[in-house]
Amino acid sequence: MKSLSTLIRLNKFQLDEKKRALKELQELAQNLHSSLAQLKEEFDREQAIAKESFTAAQVFHQYKAAIEQRRATLLESINQVDDEILGITNEMTDLFQDLKRFEITESERTLTSKKSRDKKEERALDDQAIVRYRRQQGS
Repeated sequence: MKSLSTLIRLNKFQLDEKKRALKELQELAQNLHSSLAQLKEEFDREQAIAKESFTAAQVFHQYKAAIEQRRATLLESINQVDDEILGITNEMTDLFQDLKRFEITESERTLTSKKSRDKKEERALDDQAIVRYRRQQGS
């Protein structure tokens, strides 16, 4: 029984660690999406300026290339984080299943042990009752 409780504690700890890692990755994904949205807003502003200014229009193609590269990098990072989130979610599912299996096994063992103790106690009480009955019959 002690080994099961140790496994349960270990699985709970591992599950908590995965939850923390998942939360951090979700925050990172949110930040990356925000950066992507800001990048689009910045691009739209610069594009509007380039339409109004001849000198800005001349360098806009270089700016556009740089923005497209940053956008591609952000999208790649988002995909990587999403893959990591999926991986951690799968690991959490496995850990949770193991945890539940251990908890159920421990519960069943505890119930079996309690039933065994109750049976022993009942036999002891039955033996005492038989002895008492024989004494009463013998008197």
